[in-house]
Amino acid sequence: MIATFVSLSVIKYSMIPRLQFDIEISSDSPGQQVLIYGWTGELYLQHPQHMLIGNLFTNFGLLSLMPNAKNRIRTFCEVSPEKLDIIEDQRKGANLQITISLNLLCAFIPQGTAPPIGINTIRSEMLTVKSATDEGVIVIPRSIWDDRLEELNYGSIMTLRFAFPPPPLGTQLDKSINFIKDAQKKINDGEWSDSLVSCRKSIEELQKLIGHDEEKQKAFFKHILKDEEKAQDCKGLWDAVQKAKNFASGGPHTYWVKTADKRDAELAIRVVSAFVHYFANNLARVSTS
Repeated sequence: MIATFVSLSVIKYSMIPRLQFDIEISSDSPGQQVLIYGWTGELYLQHPQHMLIGNLFTNFGLLSLMPNAKNRIRTFCEVSPEKLDIIEDQRKGANLQITISLNLLCAFIPQGTAPPIGINTIRSEMLTVKSATDEGVIVIPRSIWDDRLEELNYGSIMTLRFAFPPPPLGTQLDKSINFIKDAQKKINDGEWSDSLVSCRKSIEELQKLIGHDEEKQKAFFKHILKDEEKAQDCKGLWDAVQKAKNFASGGPHTYWVKTADKRDAELAIRVVSAFVHYFANNLARVSTS
């Protein structure tokens, strides 16, 4: 049997968005009728590296193919925003290259035989879905994939990730980063007010590193940035971060913090983590130079 890719579409109104694949199955078994009872498989990203995106749904049905006949099947794969992030990181704006591995549950019987007569065994048939050009790698043009991303509402989802240098960076900076990690955990656990407290503590640890004296702060920024004008502007940003500390400084005993929601916690952690990330990477650069 031969499996050929036909089209890619999106199932929009699902808890987790789904990609839908239409695939044409054709029989190349002379003198035999093929009975297909179900199908499943796997979806892989091919470029720049081979990686599993997800499993295809398992579908059951009855599809009968006479010799040289063709018919279509449909299958699906769930794609979370996290999966789409990885795909987009790999794709880098180019065409999407995928491979579909298809597993069919089927039986072969002599042509003209009425089932169940002639069915001796039901077996698994593994197929790699080919493109229209008869290649194993299926290329989805970036214009089409961009449309599918829009249908998946991917454009409205933005996840910020900060990669911190490995420790040790210094006692205060390590503590500051750990408080950010704790703040993220508390956001994940739905503890919004406690997350604000951890953001405040992260800034306090950074404050111990930078100091409170105005001149010492300027000297610190100049040391890590190696540019006086940039250091002056960064000092202005640091003053703005103090506002973030004020936002998160009330703790669970301040009346509004008790009713803080996820938006409040996310605002605080994004402002604080961005600044700590900037410091961590600049200090790491200075320490190795």
